[in-house]
Amino acid sequence: LEVIDTPFPSPPRGNFTWTLCPTNGLFYMFGGEFYDGAENLVFDDLLRWDPDYKESQSDDEGDDGNKTKENNLEPNNNQDEGNPNNFPTGQWTRILSPLPHPPPRCAHSAVFHNDGIYIFGGECATAEKYHHYRDLWRLDVKKNTWEECRSRGGNPPAARSGHRAVAWRHYMILFGGFHEALRTETRWFNDIHIFDFQTFTWAELQYGKLARLPPARSACNMGLCTAPTESLFIYGGYSKLKNPNLGGAGSTGGGNKSEGITHVDCWTLPLKSLLNATGKGGGITGASPPAWERISRKGEYPSPRAGTSTITHKNKMLLFGGVLDSEGDHHRMESVFYDDLFALDMERKRWFAMRLKKASGGGRRRRKKKDSEADVENESDEDGCESDNNDGLDNDGDAKNEEAISSGWDIGKLKHDMFAFIDGDGNIVYEKIEEDNAGEDDGHSSEKKESDEKAHVVEVPIALESDTEKNCASE
Repeated sequence: LEVIDTPFPSPPRGNFTWTLCPTNGLFYMFGGEFYDGAENLVFDDLLRWDPDYKESQSDDEGDDGNKTKENNLEPNNNQDEGNPNNFPTGQWTRILSPLPHPPPRCAHSAVFHNDGIYIFGGECATAEKYHHYRDLWRLDVKKNTWEECRSRGGNPPAARSGHRAVAWRHYMILFGGFHEALRTETRWFNDIHIFDFQTFTWAELQYGKLARLPPARSACNMGLCTAPTESLFIYGGYSKLKNPNLGGAGSTGGGNKSEGITHVDCWTLPLKSLLNATGKGGGITGASPPAWERISRKGEYPSPRAGTSTITHKNKMLLFGGVLDSEGDHHRMESVFYDDLFALDMERKRWFAMRLKKASGGGRRRRKKKDSEADVENESDEDGCESDNNDGLDNDGDAKNEEAISSGWDIGKLKHDMFAFIDGDGNIVYEKIEEDNAGEDDGHSSEKKESDEKAHVVEVPIALESDTEKNCASE
């Protein structure tokens, strides 16, 4: 184990997986990529984050990541201007696992099951290598060791990235993704594959040609609902389709140009019936699969976007952020990034906008979980959601059936109060222009550290595909 003494691992990265281990309360990050202005770097780092760590605490966990004493999220006594409520700031640790371990990749999937994190697929796109994977690996979170899980039956999914996966009972359910190669057309998937953790076998749900299915896509959202019935939900995503009206200049026989599609549809798949379609070994066969159902958008739903972060909590699928890409002439990409939060109530099949408010500065203590309802009420008050009920959803959302207003952030808005210069490496850097607060006396020095004043943005060329296609938020 190697402790990282920075707020975030360096260099920064995207398209990694971020998985919570409920048995020890730690988060695990694997893989990802970073474009440094000259080349694309793809990582095989395995990092662990302890959200409850405090600088004043002693070493209280072993190499297996299991905490030996409880951390109750109470503020420490050391005041920190950047942490007014004095909550734990967390600690990053790099896990140096012995061979074998997965090769570098990004845009893969990850799920947790029975003290193990399972990752599947992904891609490695560098100047020397471009490859999509179809391998499955398991990380033992107690031993910090990797093992490749070779199939004992059935065919694994085709190589892909940008797909989604969830754990259900003793199965992993995988949907969608895409595969791109230099000499063949890009393929987008809408297939469902199921991996049995007990038998290490794969099964694909077999649908007829006339079956009503979600269109193929990647970078979608996937959630698991347990009531009133066990169901799988998918929403949104991104794909490209050939548009015959977008031919090249002077073309007469139709065009071969692909047009990007940001999906806004939502589908659900009942799962319990799969348990009745088992083979001799007890595993799911894929024969006579349940039917997909498309559900209408109700409530206050998000504007079109893809690549959002997703997590499921109490049968609510929570979505944060996302990006809307528009490709112009000469493959110039214009992107709008979002920072709003939505919830899909999978029981009511209804959307709600989660409007956040600033946390109060009272520094109220968050006590250990007890049986008393008073503690639950105290914690719900600090969630920051404007809500009148316990599930954090606005009751007014029941009366709305419209797209939420989201302004988003494009590069022009980000540059609005910045000036540009070229650094020593030839990168265009934008520095935020701070307002003059010299006349204000707030008890602190008007001078700030230079590192806190600057927000750097580097203009870089467009990669082989947009991050929308392969953006991978982990379960």
